[in-house]
Amino acid sequence: MDVNNLIKILNRQKKLLEELNKLAGEQLQAIKQDSPEEITAITARQEYSARQLALLEEQRNSVIEEYSQKIGMEIKNFSELLLHLKSDDREEIKKIRDDILAECHQLDEANELNTLLLKQSLRFSEHILEILNGRNFPVYGRSGDVHRAGGKRLVDTNV
Repeated sequence: MDVNNLIKILNRQKKLLEELNKLAGEQLQAIKQDSPEEITAITARQEYSARQLALLEEQRNSVIEEYSQKIGMEIKNFSELLLHLKSDDREEIKKIRDDILAECHQLDEANELNTLLLKQSLRFSEHILEILNGRNFPVYGRSGDVHRAGGKRLVDTNV
């Protein structure tokens, strides 16, 4: 196995994850500014970076598989791979792996926040549409009984 090739692949994966984190931050700002066009554009860039990341993952797995065949042992995970590397290479790859894991964790948190905000925005929009379309909402009566509110529309849609 060419360790330098593996290191290059891992570094490229790290750069893509950094880019995805940057895009997640931009997406958060676009959500705050309520800019659907910008959100769509950022999402397209995120999808492209994610596809690139998947291609690099295939390359990384291929390099590890080649090395696995070369030494005649099945390497199932990164920890097993590290056992078969020289000390210098092992430390460099461990450092990159730790950086990648940190980027993944940060990206997960950013995506979770963005998803939550988008869902909240969607629920708010649906609520406003229900009000405008005159849906029946539960209303408490004098005795505490729940009644359905009338179905008056706020917007006349008759033509």
